[in-house]
Amino acid sequence: MELSTTAGVLSTGTSSPEMSTPGIISILTPIQRVILTSIMIFICIVGVLGNIIVISAVILSKKLRCVTNIFVVSLAVADLMTCLNIPWMAVATLSEAGWILPDWICTACGFVLMVCIGSSIYTLACVATIRSVVITGLPGRCRTLYTPPKICAILILIWTVPLAVATIPLVSNFGKLGYDFKYSSCTWDTSNPNSGNFSKLISGVFYPLPFIIITYSYFKIYRHVRRHSRAVAPILSISSSVAVRPSENRPNATGENIAMNPNNNSRDHRTGNSFRERLNKRQVDVTKNMFYIVCAFVLCISPFGFCLMYDASDPFVPYAGMFLFGNSCINPFIYATKHPDFKKVIRLMLTCKFSKI
Repeated sequence: MELSTTAGVLSTGTSSPEMSTPGIISILTPIQRVILTSIMIFICIVGVLGNIIVISAVILSKKLRCVTNIFVVSLAVADLMTCLNIPWMAVATLSEAGWILPDWICTACGFVLMVCIGSSIYTLACVATIRSVVITGLPGRCRTLYTPPKICAILILIWTVPLAVATIPLVSNFGKLGYDFKYSSCTWDTSNPNSGNFSKLISGVFYPLPFIIITYSYFKIYRHVRRHSRAVAPILSISSSVAVRPSENRPNATGENIAMNPNNNSRDHRTGNSFRERLNKRQVDVTKNMFYIVCAFVLCISPFGFCLMYDASDPFVPYAGMFLFGNSCINPFIYATKHPDFKKVIRLMLTCKFSKI
């Protein structure tokens, strides 16, 4: 990506990009503007509704008001604020005359998007870590590690890191938030001399570490479940082998041989198979959920992270941004609807059965 095309800080409040930014031409065609705007509107509508439902579910259900769900709410709030700022991005993308509204709106939009998307990414990493501790750790370990004070400290850290990164351009010349003529977006001005370094800073802070944490945590969960399945499998095998001998005779109290009841053996055999099936289903479900979560992170966040690091990615930057926004849209479906308690509450909400929540 060519992030420093013109030296100097440019004004972003005029209606003609050619007048304010000589030599800088937007890479978007009129058709691309319409396509990108349509995608953003769709993501905005679905994301706002989905995240509001998740937040409302926690507010309405006492069962969902637990310490760990604080992170789910934090994630939903970050994603909701991201989706609420997407309309400003749509205005910037659709307008061929540059940013036609007051400059501070575009600057504020870029600031909020950076903070909320960064917070969302770090929240995903925290959720992965907590699930890893709950599933693979000793009983009660999660209760001692994740006390309310520690949860609050983690939440503050989740929001402070992206807040600090987004504040850098506001207090220094290391990047500049606002309208960018090249990509027609309210992010940061790529004509700023330090824009390239600022882009690499964002990529370095928001991508590698969370990706490593998420991947390692869910791999650890998968390995734990797989080992547990292998440990239980021999026991199930012995139970099944004993249960499939209906013709075996056993002596009774008088010394006579009697045949074992085939019905009882059949029932024991079915019970063993049923338990094995439930165990296998659990392993498959956990594996699927991990696959969805890691894939969502890779597909939605990785493209934009790579675009920030490579100069030849200009044509793909706007579409990588759509994938980045899409992460805020699909998070409610992955992290809420997969939870049995969330699924029950959301189903009651959608059917207007609020008295049963």
